[in-house]
Amino acid sequence: MFENQYPLSMIEKIEVLYGPASVLYGPNAFSGVVNVITNDQAAKAVAVSSTSGSYETKILEFSAAGDAGPVEYQLSYKNYQSDEADISDMAPWGYLKNEQLSDPEVWGPVLDNEIRGLPYGKYANPSESDGLFLESSYEGFKFGHENWTVISGYGPYYATDRAQSNQVFNKDSSKTFLEHEFQVSPKLDISTLLLYRNSRT
Repeated sequence: MFENQYPLSMIEKIEVLYGPASVLYGPNAFSGVVNVITNDQAAKAVAVSSTSGSYETKILEFSAAGDAGPVEYQLSYKNYQSDEADISDMAPWGYLKNEQLSDPEVWGPVLDNEIRGLPYGKYANPSESDGLFLESSYEGFKFGHENWTVISGYGPYYATDRAQSNQVFNKDSSKTFLEHEFQVSPKLDISTLLLYRNSRT
C-alpha cells in the first residue's frame, strides 16, 4: 500500500508495469505492478526537509545514506499530518451533510463521545502517517527493516447518516528481511531471502 508514509527522498524512480508480464513479481500480480526503486546506498548524503501546506498539512522527512568501512547503509523517516479537505471544499454530491452528522435522531448518544480529541457531530477528516525504513549491506548480505503506520479518517468515503467522518482507519505494517547473494560462476547466481512481515490493512 502506497500512501503518505514513504519518504520521497528515498525513491529514485517508480516503474509501472501493466498486464500479464507483471506475474514475474509473484502469483498475485496478475493485472499490474508498481515497482518503487529506492536510491543507491553508495550515494552518500544526509537530507532533512520540512513542508507545510493547506488544511494544516505538515510533512517532515529525514534521510541518510553512506558507509562505515565495508558496511553500507540507508535510513529514511517520514511523518505526515493533515486535517485534509473540509466538507465545504467538496462537490455537492448530496450524501455529505454536516447537519446529518449532528442530528440526534440519527446518532443519539453517539454524539456525546469523541475520538482522538475530536467530538462526533461535525465533519473532520484527520490523517497521520509515519514511516521508518532501514537497509544495510555487507559483502553479499543485505539486511532491511521497515515499519509504517497510517491513520486516516473516514472522511468523504461514507454517507454522513451512516458513519461519523472523524472515525479512523488504522493500517500498519512491519517487515524485516535478510538477503544473501552468491555467485557460483559467471553464469550462475544463488540468491536467498528470509522475510518476516506483519500487516494490518
